[in-house]
Amino acid sequence: MNILIIGAKAAGLKAACRVKRLLPQASVTVIDRGEHISLAACGLPYFMSGDIEQLTELVTTPYDVVRTPEYFTSAKGIEVLTGVRADQIDPDKCIVSSTELATDQKLDFAYDKLVIATGASAVFPPIEGIDLPGVMSFKDAEDAIALKQGAAQSQIEKAAVIGGGFIGCEVAEAFGALWGIDTTLIEMEQRILSQMLDAEMAHIAELELSRQGVNLFCGARVNAIKKDGDKLRLELKNGDHLQGFDRVVVSAGVKPRVGLAEDAGVAIGSTGGIIVDAQMRTNIPNISAAGDCVQLTHVITGKPCYLPLGSLANRMGRTAANAIAEKDDVFAPVCGAACLKVYDMNVAAVGLTARAAEKAGFDVGESWGYFTDKADYYPEYQNLSVKLVYDRVSQAVLGVQAVSKGDAIRRIDATSTMIRQGVKLKDIRDFEPAYAPPYATALDPLHYLSYIAISTIEEGITAVSPLDFEKIAEDFVILDIREPIEVKEDPLTVSYLGLINIPFTELRSRLDAIPKKDPLLVVCAKGVRSAEAVRILQQNDCENVRYVGGGLLFFNK
Repeated sequence: MNILIIGAKAAGLKAACRVKRLLPQASVTVIDRGEHISLAACGLPYFMSGDIEQLTELVTTPYDVVRTPEYFTSAKGIEVLTGVRADQIDPDKCIVSSTELATDQKLDFAYDKLVIATGASAVFPPIEGIDLPGVMSFKDAEDAIALKQGAAQSQIEKAAVIGGGFIGCEVAEAFGALWGIDTTLIEMEQRILSQMLDAEMAHIAELELSRQGVNLFCGARVNAIKKDGDKLRLELKNGDHLQGFDRVVVSAGVKPRVGLAEDAGVAIGSTGGIIVDAQMRTNIPNISAAGDCVQLTHVITGKPCYLPLGSLANRMGRTAANAIAEKDDVFAPVCGAACLKVYDMNVAAVGLTARAAEKAGFDVGESWGYFTDKADYYPEYQNLSVKLVYDRVSQAVLGVQAVSKGDAIRRIDATSTMIRQGVKLKDIRDFEPAYAPPYATALDPLHYLSYIAISTIEEGITAVSPLDFEKIAEDFVILDIREPIEVKEDPLTVSYLGLINIPFTELRSRLDAIPKKDPLLVVCAKGVRSAEAVRILQQNDCENVRYVGGGLLFFNK
């Protein structure tokens, strides 16, 4: 059997190595137009920042052998040809016509089974001047090398990044953290990481960027990039000009690279990715696809989605290989677990944001909490802001978002499994994470968030978003139940209808001081005391009372 794979990155090489193990007599060939193969591309921002010193570290095995074509031949038994561009697939003759780029020689590869793993390409928005010298993407090793060399040679004093997604945030950090480059980050949405986080969670990451000196512009669209002497100037849609940049990095996302597949008659889905079944097979016999060129199915909505993540690409490659070898395997619908580092903040999410859940037709409920990542009496604990998104009707868990300088990731990993299992809010009581003070709290934040959600649904103990507090405070009498020392150290600065300061420890004895007919909004540091106060007030004839979810510290002040 001749097995041909187009693309020598995560999905393609995973498929190649796996299928060779399963079918040792098969001839397995991988072709790739580039020179850098088996590259851990997710590490490129950290190579640029200097956290990873050498690019070879991103193509080296755990036992310190560089993954070259020769390595794959000797260790894995497959042939990897670099600098070979696939030009056309003839599915009737089972031939891929290609070109060796160094010599312009035409090559034909016959196959019995073909895996398309062509990955994704950078999106360049229709911005005037986007092709000017000094404007570049951040998708490939060459991009990272060029930027790192420019920074090391003091050619870049000021840089702009267009796009506040994963790569945009990571590149902004890379510019500033080691090299001290004056960095501006521009995002056309009203918040960064908009596909991953709701506004209040994104706000924490935005505050961290600002604290670290990044000039952040959200809700801003770049209309044009202009040459201004030896510098670059950005003209925004609102008329503002940002100037003096030595480099402009366009990080507006990626799109599936599917032209080769589409020309061969392979079906393309609504997301722009290749349509595959659970075995990664396309609509064309003997042709599979895997990796960032593929359209997936979301486990919650059941609808097509596009998630170009290295973790998924590796798993897709394995499934494609198993299917070729006729092993029983499927690639299940995905829930989009993802994480990244934004300077000192660890940012993670899984499932649907509240906005995405609303668009999908769910009756969305939200709960917020401000916790610690380990016991709060244990040294070196870190604060942890978490949000739960759920369906009020079915009480199904739809998503969780977490941000912390400490361990935010474990809650996302746990929720990923919960979502796949269709866990309801009340089922979370059976969630049994490991506990010891140096690692966790006795009750996990997910326990608390589910309890908060159930109290909202069943008892009407309702929270408002911490991001909305300043916007709506003027319509409420604020009941501040913090202790006097807390109020003194962090006084309220919002406009309000009225203000009453009664410590939570005195609330039961001072209920007569509460205006029961007025709209009340209860605040405390973390939201825990406020939620209990709302219950007490409701039990004492207060009809219109809510509290600030996550409390006044939610944004990691």
